[in-house]
Amino acid sequence: MLQTDAAVHEVLNHMAEMLLLEKGDVRAGVMVTIETTWENRLVEIGEEYRKTADDKKASVLSRYVDTVSQKHDALAGIRSLRQTLLDLASAHTAAAQERSADVRAVIAVVRDAISQMKELLAEARAARAAHQ
Repeated sequence: MLQTDAAVHEVLNHMAEMLLLEKGDVRAGVMVTIETTWENRLVEIGEEYRKTADDKKASVLSRYVDTVSQKHDALAGIRSLRQTLLDLASAHTAAAQERSADVRAVIAVVRDAISQMKELLAEARAARAAHQ
């Protein structure tokens, strides 16, 4: 395990960076793409609100609020998955160095986070497809 730790650590950190890499003012990764997609959707709903008759604006406003909530949930899921990957890298290092760490618990958290991310991404794709 100690022999593979550096490689495992590198892969997990790379996966986390694929989700979000921040260097100075530059941000890149899946999170930025998801953020942009949701922001574009909010702009569309805002434009629709401005064009909608007053008696129908409440419905559009409700969709806007729901979309903001979905956006925050999606981003929170990505942040959580990213942190879980970083935690798993640390747990692997601890286990490789025979320090105490409950790797099984970390793996369970990773699996849960991946499951949540799959659900959020499926919802985002469905929402995007429905509005194209």
